[in-house]
Amino acid sequence: MEDEYDRRHAVTPVALDDALRSGGARSYRIWRSGRDVFQLIEADDLAELFRISGQDPISEVWNARMADLFEGGSVGPLPLIWELPEPS
Repeated sequence: MEDEYDRRHAVTPVALDDALRSGGARSYRIWRSGRDVFQLIEADDLAELFRISGQDPISEVWNARMADLFEGGSVGPLPLIWELPEPS
């Protein structure tokens, strides 16, 4: 499934890029190590980005296309457990 994940991301629809940008994404990067996938999304309001993109038909199609590659279906935002504090 790892190769299939990479193949599907080799070319993403321009409309999907536009939907993410209109939802507030400034940057969206994905890395994969074996079966582990890591995403870094930069947006002013991540919850709003997920709300807006979750209602977009292009995003819905893309998420449905990708869901079979994840155990238990697609994955939403993870809760923050820890981050390096700002210097005092």
